[in-house]
Order: sequence, then structure tokens, then C-alpha cells
Amino acid sequence: MSSLQIQSIRRKIQPLPLGSVISQFMDYMTVEAGLSENTVLAYGRDLRKFAEYCKDDQIRRISDIHPATVFGYLRELSRSGKAESTVSRGLVAIKMLLRFGILTGELTEDFTDVLESPKLWKRLPSVCNKDQVFRLLAAPCPEDPYYLRDKAMLYLLYATGARASEVAGLNIK
Repeated sequence: MSSLQIQSIRRKIQPLPLGSVISQFMDYMTVEAGLSENTVLAYGRDLRKFAEYCKDDQIRRISDIHPATVFGYLRELSRSGKAESTVSRGLVAIKMLLRFGILTGELTEDFTDVLESPKLWKRLPSVCNKDQVFRLLAAPCPEDPYYLRDKAMLYLLYATGARASEVAGLNIK
């Protein structure tokens, strides 16, 4: 399925001015870097959008890309309501493409260090309320042959804050 999606992305990228270099970059990621199909697909999607932006700005070659171009694209992503994680992922794809341009000799100046990604917010984990905790602890069915084991494991998880994998790996001793 992913191979078909990658081919679809390539067909959409090819007519764009930066299409051939992005296609070569996707080959590089697959063959040389050994990245997974999903990773190549994600980079391809992000770079297709960037190539469409560059087409509108009359950018025909990778050497025509400057920091102002990248910042303008990121600003447009932000203004269109994209999440910070999406903007950050797009920037990573562009940085990788620019590094590929340096590797192939199409770019001589490495300005990827000045391209700073937005800081992502750290999200607090969600917490169960008291009723949800009581429902969880009462979840094991008394008719189930493993009722006592399940109830003991749930109480242990709740009381200690241990991970499920830690509790599952405990010895009976």
C-alpha cells in the first residue's frame, strides 16, 4: 500500500520545478539511508507542499532556496492553522532536502543551522477522575476465573503508579 502511495506522491511532485530533486532525494532516503516507506512517504508529502509553495515564488532550483524562503513557507503553514508539530516536521523535511543538496553539490552554502524549529509544548498526561478510578477498580467480573488476579493487578497499578509492563513482569514469589 505504501509503495502505491509513494508512487502517487512522485507523480504529483514530478511536474513541479523542484520535483526532480525531491524525487532523487526520495530515492536517496530509500536506497542509501534505508528509511522506512512511511518515513519516505511523510517526507514526500511535506516536500510536495513546499515545492508547491516554491513554484508560486518562482523558485526553480534547489540553489534558489534561501532562509527567507523557508521562513516564509513556515509562516504560511502557521497562518493556515497547522499544528506546531506539523510545522516542525515540515522544517525537518526541508532541512534534510537542503543537506541532500549539499551532498550532491547543488548547494554550496549550508544555512540549515539558522533554521530553528518551533518549540513544541509538553503536554501533561490526562488523569482519571475519582469515578473513573472506581469503575476501573470494579471492572473485573467476580465470575471470571482470574478475578482476584485482575483485581490485585489493578489495585497494584493504581496504588504504586507502576507501568503495566512492570506489573505484568512481576514474579509471584
